[in-house]
Amino acid sequence: PQPTVSTHLACLRECALVEPRREGRRVYYRHCCEKVDDLMRAAEHVLADAGEQIFACTRFEREERP
Repeated sequence: PQPTVSTHLACLRECALVEPRREGRRVYYRHCCEKVDDLMRAAEHVLADAGEQIFACTRFEREERP
């Protein structure tokens, strides 16, 4: 999954939706667009209203986490 995350972050960076901040070997990302703020707030509302139903959905397999 790490290469996938790196690829997605690179795409978001190229689209100017996130900006990186490097601290030593680590890179931290933050969103840098008001529209992303709006999207995150909307997602929070959707998950607050439907989160339990989404989690209970059995149509998709979940990855086992350690």
